[in-house]
Amino acid sequence: MRALGQHREDLREVIDQGNKDGCWAEVIPLVQLLRDVETRWSSLLAIIKCVIELYPAIMVLLDKTKYSSLGWLQFTAEEYQVLNDIVTVLEQPHFVQELLSAEKTPTLSLALPAFELLLINWTVIQSTIPELTHYIGVGMHKIREYVEKGRKSQIYALAMIINPAYKMEWINKYWTRLEASNAKKWMLEAVCYHF
Repeated sequence: MRALGQHREDLREVIDQGNKDGCWAEVIPLVQLLRDVETRWSSLLAIIKCVIELYPAIMVLLDKTKYSSLGWLQFTAEEYQVLNDIVTVLEQPHFVQELLSAEKTPTLSLALPAFELLLINWTVIQSTIPELTHYIGVGMHKIREYVEKGRKSQIYALAMIINPAYKMEWINKYWTRLEASNAKKWMLEAVCYHF
């Protein structure tokens, strides 16, 4: 649908007319369907959210005689729910990425807590959306690898300790005793080395 200018224009007209006639539960913005962007990891999330937002208008468009050959593109109720479930899963790492790419403050001290909260959130989502457990598990495996390496890193521990919001509290709460003990040792070594 995205490739042809006439399809885009027809969708825009359906959205505009539906907004004027109050056909939608909420006003649908006059936007186009999005394309995948290889350099932006979260473009899939943006594409799916856009489709969900525009879907009432897309259904009306696909019901038109002119688009009868594209009727197979309409989602079943189950397929539509799967899209919403995928959004639920993908919003978690998107939030972490947005948090860690903030430019105003250093974010290294936020990385491990953010990733560990991502693991907690995904664990909850696995229990509520069991159909996506495997895919969530693949992401969790990669995040766990990173977190385990980070917990062995002096720089991560020191960044968290010097952050007034964390100090040793997060480390003591979420890390093993050995990992917390190492973090404390690294902090003392760093302080003693410079004084």
